[in-house]
Amino acid sequence: MLRILFVSLIPLVALSAEARIVEVHLMPGGAEVTAEVAVSDGAAVLDDLPADLDVGSVRVAPGDGVTVRSIDLRTRYGEDAEGRRAGLEAELDEVEDALALLDRSAADREIARGMLGRVGSGDQGVPDVSEAFGAVSDALYRLAQQEHEDRARRRELTSRREALRAELQALGSAATARRTLHVATAGNGGKLRVRYPVTEARFEVRYRLRFDSAQRRVTLEPRLMVAQNTGTDWRDVRLSAATTRRSYRLDVPEPDVPVLRPRAPEPVMRRETSAMADMMLAGAAPRQKTQAVATANRYDIRYELPSAVDIPADNRERPFVLPSITLEGEMHARIVPQREAAAYLQVRWRMPGDAAIAAGTAEVLRDDVIVGTTRLPMLLPGQTHDQGFGVDPALEVTVERDPARRDESFFGNRQRWLQAQTVRVESAHDEPVTVRIVETVPVAGDGDIDVAIEGDAPTTRDLDGRKGLHEWRAELAPGAVRRWDLRYTVSAPSDMDLGL
Repeated sequence: MLRILFVSLIPLVALSAEARIVEVHLMPGGAEVTAEVAVSDGAAVLDDLPADLDVGSVRVAPGDGVTVRSIDLRTRYGEDAEGRRAGLEAELDEVEDALALLDRSAADREIARGMLGRVGSGDQGVPDVSEAFGAVSDALYRLAQQEHEDRARRRELTSRREALRAELQALGSAATARRTLHVATAGNGGKLRVRYPVTEARFEVRYRLRFDSAQRRVTLEPRLMVAQNTGTDWRDVRLSAATTRRSYRLDVPEPDVPVLRPRAPEPVMRRETSAMADMMLAGAAPRQKTQAVATANRYDIRYELPSAVDIPADNRERPFVLPSITLEGEMHARIVPQREAAAYLQVRWRMPGDAAIAAGTAEVLRDDVIVGTTRLPMLLPGQTHDQGFGVDPALEVTVERDPARRDESFFGNRQRWLQAQTVRVESAHDEPVTVRIVETVPVAGDGDIDVAIEGDAPTTRDLDGRKGLHEWRAELAPGAVRRWDLRYTVSAPSDMDLGL
């Protein structure tokens, strides 16, 4: 069993009727709704169902003493929808005004940055420079924090604006279509339950991911976000959610490793065609606090809220705060010289045996400073994850890469090429840090081609089973400097064109 989760719920609104929604199970792509309907005069009627509902997807479970005779799904066209349209347009105006206010706030920040820049540069036109200089960095930091908050708010407002526009467009004419389920029964009295799918509902788990570099500790602060726009408010319903998807991508992408093969002589016509293509490309355009339980199996995570909640049909997200998870992290710096002369801080953690997290976006903080956002994968109990926390400023990386050159001292019927590079890392950390350099070496795709690694030998060859991907690993002491000599040679018949 997984640990008990505590969820903060919104205030409840009592609701009673002949037909009401009692349970909702959310999943990627929609939800399954369960309604309880009273039988009267030999029939049970459930109104306000989605216009695109298929009768084949409806499931009816009769209660004690109720016998179902027939099920009929009918289309009903609603009355004038101008009131609904007016409400949507008024809300859209409010969203547009809020976005305009964010634009003005962004312009004000640019002005403030300009003034702070003059202070920081010692501009004599700015009074009390000596007193103001100490506050420049703090002011710039506050501006950056406000800018981050405004970006998040802008994303939320933009999403709501698009949803409002889509709903206004869906209204179309003054009439809207809904469906009504008629269930004929034998006798009077009793109840039955109706289950049916809806698509205008969604959930997502979002996180605040914190890393304390001094304590080597990772903290995950999750929130369950729920929204729906089905046309019917969910009042006093039992809510659950699961990560199981209705369909999967079955094709798994694979990385490409360079393979050296002899290159055939290029015909003259092909060169002319290539030149013409270059000319054409040159002219082309630039491309709520109640206990909840989370359970997990090998492929799925399920969240259940045992207390009833309210989710209005307004497409606005309602947050449910889940408890944080604290984990011990293994920190190292990863360098990929082929891409960039920089060391990226990476932390590996293992999920405990009683906790799991669903896939979701995360705001990433390193030592309480926001460094960006990322997308976390679903992690089940016992799984490990490597997470980046941005460039490590305490590691200075220098990469010197020489162009591939032919060894002119190599005679006979074979040619020999040398590719060399040097990676230098200097640590300003006050404690040891593990450095991992990951680099590729070409793979021979022909029996006459030989590839040999020279210089410093890799710590791990064919990393993670990927042929041609190697790793050099070392631990740097505080203030230490380390240099790696990464070289490889390629030899082949002298008449073979390798394209190097």
